[in-house]
Amino acid sequence: MNITKKRRALTAAVDAAMKAGSLMRRNRHSPKKITHIEAYDIKLELDVRSQKLIERTLYREFPEISLLGEEGDIGNIDSELRWVVDPIDGTVNYTYGIPYACVSIALQQRSPSSDGTDYDTLIGVIYDPFQDEIWTAIRGQKARL
Repeated sequence: MNITKKRRALTAAVDAAMKAGSLMRRNRHSPKKITHIEAYDIKLELDVRSQKLIERTLYREFPEISLLGEEGDIGNIDSELRWVVDPIDGTVNYTYGIPYACVSIALQQRSPSSDGTDYDTLIGVIYDPFQDEIWTAIRGQKARL
């Protein structure tokens, strides 16, 4: 993937993360609808809504790239390129009103030297909607806050 396409992907991921983060902020003090609880994990209805918002935003720019998400996958997750999404990274904190949660999005490409199961991360975006801070990185360049 060339640098121009990586920058376009980064822009799309930032847009998606900020939209999902806005949804998190708007619902911070609302009652949370828990759909599933495990020993150390909680799944919220808002996780699903957040991931759907991220999916729509990313697919508007890159409909050919599959998505491996915490709330479900779209497309062939073993394809050459894939988005990796955690729509509310820190769901337990978020559920209990602790403002230490974020949106995490990465774009990965199958590693040319692997047997098809290894991926290299090309871009990464982490958005903290409560501090309004966004970290971004493009492989081979400096990470930015």
